Amino acid sequence: MQSKYDILPENEQEPQTVSQQLAQQLELFLSPFLLVLDTLVDKRLVRTLVQCCVAILRFRNNKQGLLLSELGSYMDGYRGFSGKATAGTKRLGNLIRSVKWTISSIDQYLLEEADKEVKRLKQAGKRILCIWDGSVLEKPESSTAEGLCPVVSSKAKRLNRSRKGLVFNMPAAKPVIVTGMQWTGALIAGMEGPVKVALMSWWTTKGEYETKLRKQEEELLRRCVRKWGDLLVHVFDRGYASGPWIQLLQSLRVRFVIRWIKKHYFLDAN
Repeated sequence: MQSKYDILPENEQEPQTVSQQLAQQLELFLSPFLLVLDTLVDKRLVRTLVQCCVAILRFRNNKQGLLLSELGSYMDGYRGFSGKATAGTKRLGNLIRSVKWTISSIDQYLLEEADKEVKRLKQAGKRILCIWDGSVLEKPESSTAEGLCPVVSSKAKRLNRSRKGLVFNMPAAKPVIVTGMQWTGALIAGMEGPVKVALMSWWTTKGEYETKLRKQEEELLRRCVRKWGDLLVHVFDRGYASGPWIQLLQSLRVRFVIRWIKKHYFLDAN
């Protein structure tokens, strides 16, 4: 006999409760940007953006997680695929192709949020760190997407490591090169508290938008210096350990810390 009210079994109630809590936290996290976006585009596109972020978190396959057709199938529905995958894909396409907003809207929002954190830390008398890093997005299966260029595969390097007692792989003579995209970013942080993304850029070494690593990093650094001057302590990893980069930092008169490479030696005028 069917019960009067449709109640989920206990083993399904808990995952649904956790899912709703995570969705609420995600909306709370995105709410400042959603308010900005709401002034630029239609409310339906704002709702599509929230659903897209939820779909990205739910999608565990990193190779296909950014395909419009795959994300569209996860736009609605609690279990599995949605019955309106085509409609979800169409809504995502409308959001991306909308002429009422651009990537500069996101960049400006990130910079403003980072500026609020800098002012808060300055008022509290705390040290303000600007942490720089770079990475790549590997897309070995792609061949025609815009902005693709050769990148060193960190996954292949990781898989080639020897594992004691399990398997021994001879180190590769040359790094494995695959297609992908380059990424450079800067984070604003204090010694404690939240971390804010200040600057972030995707770039390529091939095609119409070809550029070089140091040129991209210098451009972002100059934007950072124009915005905050000498308020920040810039923190760099070993990839920045070079003489020309130190000369650039000294010319801009910024405070910095670099994780140095042991085999690189300082030579002064003497």
